[in-house]
Amino acid sequence: MSIHSGLYDSYLRDGAFMPEATAAMAEAFESACCGLRVARTSNGRALVATLIIAAARRGEIDPGRLRLAAIAGFSTARLRALRRRAATGRAPVRRPLLKTI
Repeated sequence: MSIHSGLYDSYLRDGAFMPEATAAMAEAFESACCGLRVARTSNGRALVATLIIAAARRGEIDPGRLRLAAIAGFSTARLRALRRRAATGRAPVRRPLLKTI
């Protein structure tokens, strides 16, 4: 084992992803953002990315399942936000949870 492969292995253990996983995550991110119609400048993109990274850290590398994990997590977060707004007496947001394509 060379010094370079040792460094690469420690880098992967510290939270980096293999190129195949990174490609799957990128595909899932673009697909989820498009499906959710998340604006390029919104905080929703950061949430989608966080959800995909969390699923990938659990070992998921299938782009379709990463996308579904992001959509499910995004929908759950949106529903929680709506419930918090309702509990505080603020008017509910009038846009749908998920927009259809």
